[in-house]
Amino acid sequence: MKRRNVIVDSAPPQNRCLEAICSYLVERLETRTLLSSSLETLARFGTNAVGVQPWPGFAVDASGNLYGTAAAGGTSGYGAVFEIPHGTSTIVPVASFNGGNGIAPTGNLVMDAKGDLFGMTVSNLNAQSYLDQSTVFEVAKGTNTITTVGLIGLNSAQNGGMLALDAEGDLYGVGVGNGMVFEIPRGSSTVDDLAIAQGVVTGIVVDGNGDVFGTTEQGGANGYGSIFEVAHGSSTANVIFSFGNSTGFYPEGLVSDGAGTLFGTIGLAGTGSAVYRINEDGSGFTTLASFSTPDAAGLFGALLSARDGAGNLYGVIYATSGQYPAPQSIFELPVGATSITSLATFDAGVNSPSGSEPLTVDSEGNLYGAIFRAGSNRDPGAVFELALWKLDYRVSVLPQCQRDRS
Repeated sequence: MKRRNVIVDSAPPQNRCLEAICSYLVERLETRTLLSSSLETLARFGTNAVGVQPWPGFAVDASGNLYGTAAAGGTSGYGAVFEIPHGTSTIVPVASFNGGNGIAPTGNLVMDAKGDLFGMTVSNLNAQSYLDQSTVFEVAKGTNTITTVGLIGLNSAQNGGMLALDAEGDLYGVGVGNGMVFEIPRGSSTVDDLAIAQGVVTGIVVDGNGDVFGTTEQGGANGYGSIFEVAHGSSTANVIFSFGNSTGFYPEGLVSDGAGTLFGTIGLAGTGSAVYRINEDGSGFTTLASFSTPDAAGLFGALLSARDGAGNLYGVIYATSGQYPAPQSIFELPVGATSITSLATFDAGVNSPSGSEPLTVDSEGNLYGAIFRAGSNRDPGAVFELALWKLDYRVSVLPQCQRDRS
């Protein structure tokens, strides 16, 4: 967790005015100091009843409680939803999948304003084949019941579906396997298929107008990937930007500032990766920072996946390990910076051929991620925390005299 130190400078009023009362102007100066550069294992899995193989992409409530999914285990062996209460390392079972309501929850969890959780599974027992039909599910706040909200078609969540909520509580998602962008209106169990994106979708966000934006790893005018938009009320995925040799290729991850600007990562031929920004209308593409990665080809170079309240960006750098990308380190791109900062590296205790993306950042700026299988012994997985920053507050109390008009 983030540490806070408070230093108070008091300057008592001098020469108090007659018939006056003194009020004070408070000036807060905040300095930000890196607290830790090591990943801490917040919780390690090991009991099937709780779940095993946690999937990255957590939801955090206003109290700092962390919610996630385990792709396997649970009381029936089909996966589970869990909670890690704030300030603890205890994994608390929330609900287990029974097969009928889903098998293998993957992808991210999202939480609405009421505290209800939503996610996606790879399949369910009613599907004709294992990857034929995935489930969008809900766990209402304060309950231990998994409810099916909608069923998504062929091969939709083969690699983990992606979900996003708009300000009205409408649910948007994409099946990574088939690129279908869909909407489930708030309170409905009707899945509206909106549009099909060209290529493997690697990121999705929704803005305040209900416009959906995403990235594809291939496609676009040059075949090197694209950014697409499905405007609110539209049934077409319009490509607003195509990547190419001059801009980079294979875009990974997508983050929004909520004010019309998108951020992501791209590969750079022979040199590594870069963080970029672009406006929601497709204009203003700018490379913010470029950096070398172990995989110079860039396909698995880096993934941008989180933005904190101050606008700092966070992501993971990868190296190719066989056919899987292996996480190497976590980086930050501070607001206004033109180079990344390496925050922490993965070691044998938490390293894994899969896991750690996307990262989740809480209201205090701490980062969380999941390791699908942790360590060289390939145990059932772990959740890690990176407590980043110590904030020092200097509060100056300055006198100001105001004439008492009473």
